Amino acid sequence: MLIDPLTKIALTTAAKIALNKMLVLLPNNARAVDEAYTVMLQDMALAVDAAFRAHLAHHEEKDPEFAQKLAAALDEREARALFFRLTTDGAEATTVERMRMLAHALAGLYTPDLNIEMRSRVSRAVLALEPSDVAALREAMVADDSRTRKVDGTIFVLSSLTPSRAYEGLKAAGCIQDDNETRGGLYVTELGRAVVKALELWRSDAESNTPTSAALE
Repeated sequence: MLIDPLTKIALTTAAKIALNKMLVLLPNNARAVDEAYTVMLQDMALAVDAAFRAHLAHHEEKDPEFAQKLAAALDEREARALFFRLTTDGAEATTVERMRMLAHALAGLYTPDLNIEMRSRVSRAVLALEPSDVAALREAMVADDSRTRKVDGTIFVLSSLTPSRAYEGLKAAGCIQDDNETRGGLYVTELGRAVVKALELWRSDAESNTPTSAALE
């Protein structure tokens, strides 16, 4: 967005510095836009490659035939759709942390444990979540016995999540639900558990204490 000269005059010195930095960072022609987007896609491609390598190594250690089973379970159209859906959003992520999260989500979806419909649902849910949402969801899943109880295999979260941005985001994505009448409180849905499963090898910056979430430049 261009700012007219009169508006510039009214800006504070700090605002002018911020504006100038923003204008320097932004591509100023079509070729620069293409080059900037290409770099973003390359960053995502590297993240996806690393995530897939980790995913395959993790599962093949437990099951040497994992890769063959995975190849047999994949549909070509599905694989392409999931790839474009998650890599496009990941390339456009504003932080490295979120880019890595989506790369690991893409890799984690490719497992025979998830059927084609659940993979589609998980991919849409992950796109609606931020790294802090997933960290909160994982915490809810592993809450200790003093905060959880199980009824028919469903995990009920009694106090590990309170109304917050993470709470609202997870609820809107279908990862948690409130059911005070029949289930006695907040619980993690089947979709929420599948999201955690897909992202089992990814950790947020807050969880791993590695500062990788600087804004992409």
